[in-house]
Amino acid sequence: MAEIVRNYASGIILIRPGLEGQVEVYMVQGQRKPSYGDYLEFLVSPVRKSDFENTLLKRCRGLSPVEARQILGSSTLKPSHALSYWVAGIRGISEQLGLLISVPGRFNQNTVRRRAETSVDFKVLLELQGLRCDLSRLQYFSHWLTESKDQQLTDTRYFLAFLRPDEISICESAGRTEHCWINPERALELVRGGSLKLAFSTFAMIRKLADFDSCHSLMNHYRVSH
Repeated sequence: MAEIVRNYASGIILIRPGLEGQVEVYMVQGQRKPSYGDYLEFLVSPVRKSDFENTLLKRCRGLSPVEARQILGSSTLKPSHALSYWVAGIRGISEQLGLLISVPGRFNQNTVRRRAETSVDFKVLLELQGLRCDLSRLQYFSHWLTESKDQQLTDTRYFLAFLRPDEISICESAGRTEHCWINPERALELVRGGSLKLAFSTFAMIRKLADFDSCHSLMNHYRVSH
């Protein structure tokens, strides 16, 4: 039997208030091609070795490595490796949407997007702009292990991030054509109608989010910072 390869990833569930303050989540077109309907998923970023290097962790604030391990509830993870899930999430948002969740909150959007298109190191980007990743903006939400047909096991930790109005605008101008903001309850209706396909893990998380009738109630329950 072939050895199972274990990968690590950070999933980000971006949240904004919709009509009457209802929850809306940001989803992108998945790589799978269903025979009919759309296939959506949340943003996911692989955890890289550089995400838990000390030089990058020094460019972070809002959460310590020990606190991160306690939140994830894993005694087998090294504290720095636990914190890397948060770092990978913020780096992934920067690379995929040109949005940098950082302190101070002001950053050069064009520089961030150019960095995503080149090989400029994420740590270098933070240093050049005098920024630190604001890890307090990500709230731990869910943990999933998924195995692919080629025996690749992915260990993904999902986080909630409530976006501010200016950050929503940046996401909308990111140039991704295959994305949408959708209310979780509406997503479930589309699944039941057969026009939307979700992986089991995504469906379970959407179902959990559908229990909240407003962004306010969701934020209070998970203590999402914004």
